[in-house]
Amino acid sequence: MTASMMWNWEYAITVFPIVFQAEIYRSGIESIPKGQWEACTALNFSRLHTWTKVILPQAVLPVLPMCWEISWMLIPASFPEGSSNAWPLPGQW
Repeated sequence: MTASMMWNWEYAITVFPIVFQAEIYRSGIESIPKGQWEACTALNFSRLHTWTKVILPQAVLPVLPMCWEISWMLIPASFPEGSSNAWPLPGQW
């Protein structure tokens, strides 16, 4: 495996899950009821306070299991030779 192929592989296993996780978090944020946003506006919360104290705590908890699954999918994909060749077999030490 050449160095350029290795960099392409690293790029692929880095960018691919980031795209999926961005969509997962976006769906979590969009699932927040509009009333939560309006309540923050009515209470004159700053944007930072709205996001950190109201929106993100409600959006992140439901999507954590999906992000965990994406992370577990990466473990076998992180070895270029495949997961079966990643660990030496007992006779190969």
